[in-house]
Amino acid sequence: MIGTRNWLIEHRDVWLRPTAIAAVILFSITLAAAGSKTVWLAVAALPVVAGGFLLLMRWPALGLVAVFGTIMVAQEGPSGLNATMVVIALLIGLWILDALIQRPELRLSRLPIDRSLLALALTAILAMAAGQLPWYTFA
Repeated sequence: MIGTRNWLIEHRDVWLRPTAIAAVILFSITLAAAGSKTVWLAVAALPVVAGGFLLLMRWPALGLVAVFGTIMVAQEGPSGLNATMVVIALLIGLWILDALIQRPELRLSRLPIDRSLLALALTAILAMAAGQLPWYTFA
């Protein structure tokens, strides 16, 4: 197993290009066979989303600009999610990913505002869960 892994790492130029070409051809065939408009839009948006993700990972402060920019453009999708909610969820996900990967020890500071914000977040989660209970009778 280790010998195969070393060979793959050392001879990356031998297998990487043909594998990438085969993956692109297979992806193109699959996309052509199931080419609905939604799939084509998702594929077209993928480089933009990946670029935005990489920008936010490099410069997280751009997330505030993205949040304010999406507030100005009130575009809501078919699921009821708007762009602001998606950007905020992405920023929270990046923050958690950064906290887990770069700083594995999770420590809260000893400021009173942090405890207050944590209590507010827990209250909001409990309120959302309790607000969903009346809907369960219709399920």
